[in-house]
Amino acid sequence: MEKLPSSELGTKQYWQDVYRNELECFNDHGERGEVWFGKSVAKNIVQWLCNHVEKSVSIIEIGSGNGQLLMDLSKCGFKTLFGIDYSSEAIHFSKLLRDSLQMSDSIEFEEADFLVYNFQESSVLSKQYDIVIDKGTFDAICLNPDANDEQIKVTYYTNICKYLKRNGLFMLTSCNWTKSEILDQISAAKCSLTLFDEIETPKFTFGGNTGNKVVSLIFKYDV
Repeated sequence: MEKLPSSELGTKQYWQDVYRNELECFNDHGERGEVWFGKSVAKNIVQWLCNHVEKSVSIIEIGSGNGQLLMDLSKCGFKTLFGIDYSSEAIHFSKLLRDSLQMSDSIEFEEADFLVYNFQESSVLSKQYDIVIDKGTFDAICLNPDANDEQIKVTYYTNICKYLKRNGLFMLTSCNWTKSEILDQISAAKCSLTLFDEIETPKFTFGGNTGNKVVSLIFKYDV
């Protein structure tokens, strides 16, 4: 399988700088920061969850960034929401946004590295969840210049399954990998994830062919 070229988007320092700048813009102008992949993609994810699952489920977002997706889920009525990110700046900013919207009762944020699986070091990662969401984090992981490409994929999907309850759902949104590539990666990682549904994403047409710039897939953890 083709390896992605390395990029600064795969480094922790890049994201520290991004969310430090977003925090400054929020303090200076009240701006809530960028919505990764655009508002329409995030809206479709939230809408699917609001229409298909009970509001009592537990949800964790891997690489939650500024936390806006979880805040939109809170507005929809979900009450057991968690976000982790390895960027301390992202966690600081997301907590500030959460508190400004008075959502501290429904959303918990924690600084944690998802790839370092250690129950003792993280209260959030010591639990299992009904739904795990990744909107762009896997893309960034695969761009890390220091990562072993094939091993990082196996570690990623293995950890995803560790955090899922039986019959839980994993929602993965990516702009770097196609649907078929993701299915091949899951197969190679030997994870018990089966394709459950696909969320509509913006389409483009080129040379008479229609495709998607982003894929948003839902998998069920069959154990």
